[in-house]
Amino acid sequence: MNKFRYKFIADLSLWTLATPIAYLLRLEGITPYAGDILLATLFLLPFKAGFIHYMGYHTRSWRKVGIRDLFMLILGIGFVSLLGLIAAVGLSGYLFLPLSVPFIEGLLALSALSFIRLYSRINHERNEERSFRKKGDSRRILIAGAGESGTMLAREMMRHPESGLTPIGYLDDQKGESSRLLVGIPVLGTLDDLTKVADQYSIDEVLIAMPSESGDVIRKVASLARENKIRHRIMPPLHELINGKIAISQIRDVDVEDLLRRKPVQLDINAISGYLNDRVILVTGAGGSIGSEIVRQIAAFKPKHVILLGRGENSIYILQQEILQSIPELSHNTVITDVKDYDSLRHTFETWRPEVVFHSAAHKHVPLMEANPEQAIFNNIGGTKNLADLALESNVDHFVNISSDKAVNPTSIMGASKRVAE
Repeated sequence: MNKFRYKFIADLSLWTLATPIAYLLRLEGITPYAGDILLATLFLLPFKAGFIHYMGYHTRSWRKVGIRDLFMLILGIGFVSLLGLIAAVGLSGYLFLPLSVPFIEGLLALSALSFIRLYSRINHERNEERSFRKKGDSRRILIAGAGESGTMLAREMMRHPESGLTPIGYLDDQKGESSRLLVGIPVLGTLDDLTKVADQYSIDEVLIAMPSESGDVIRKVASLARENKIRHRIMPPLHELINGKIAISQIRDVDVEDLLRRKPVQLDINAISGYLNDRVILVTGAGGSIGSEIVRQIAAFKPKHVILLGRGENSIYILQQEILQSIPELSHNTVITDVKDYDSLRHTFETWRPEVVFHSAAHKHVPLMEANPEQAIFNNIGGTKNLADLALESNVDHFVNISSDKAVNPTSIMGASKRVAE
């Protein structure tokens, strides 16, 4: 007998037992109603077995049970309880079934079936955690940042003890956070308390989970960790996260870009909305990291139409699929072409008549452009000139050129080409 059969029998047995127990809780004595209880139990039995099989309760992992699994339980148990109510009313002349019994039975069944799943998950996670602790592979982790990213990271570590990371606590500068428990883990102090907390709790590693904080804050945490000779790693910025979700595999070492993060710019939403709302917008390099983020931000301002222009068909296709799933209301079309192709660009302008242009198409990798300087010139300078000329010719209202900080006192081919483009 495989595990699915065991789980099927366990679910059906608990759900079936809920019927006589519901009668017992409803009535002072059940002996006079033994025949009715047996009949009601047998009447509901095939429906319960059918729902367990149809909903696949026995095929779902109990060790990884989540909110969706509990919702499916509520759905199936609720439907069978509804059948019980119908039977209580429709068969009242043949069967003694108080209206409260289906409600009580539903609550009992939901409690029992949920309990065995949650117990299985908790027991599995504890066993895995113990096994890793015995091996001595578990590292004691201090999370810098008790916001949404920090709590999501802690939850992921608890879900995956095989990662060998055990969350001990958080550090956070927000007022009122100290001593709070977040997903069962305490906030042990502020960022300035890193030295004291690391020593007190024998911390092996600091994970920085503040993807939207400025470079000043990241430098502060990294500096304190270095002073105490504690390894420190970081969650990437929000725009680098896969589908916005935190995963242990995304943790990486702190690099220079993390330390140089700028403070978030507060945007004038009304001014931006004035020239994006109900406008035709062209985004070049739309499949790139910057271009695709521009498209996502533009969508919030309800443009009339967005033209996704790019040279890489794969990246444009991926962006298009994301739009179809996440922003289906966004009117858009794709154009696969190169900004160096003047005739193709002219055809795009004549066909769609864009009113706003965001130009993010560019070669950006410094070492590659040092090895291929002519491509930086043709693409970054020539491509920008093509778009600027066509934008002037087509009376485009707004032209936004995405440049680079490397254009300031440029020391590379790429930086110089972007400076010329400006």
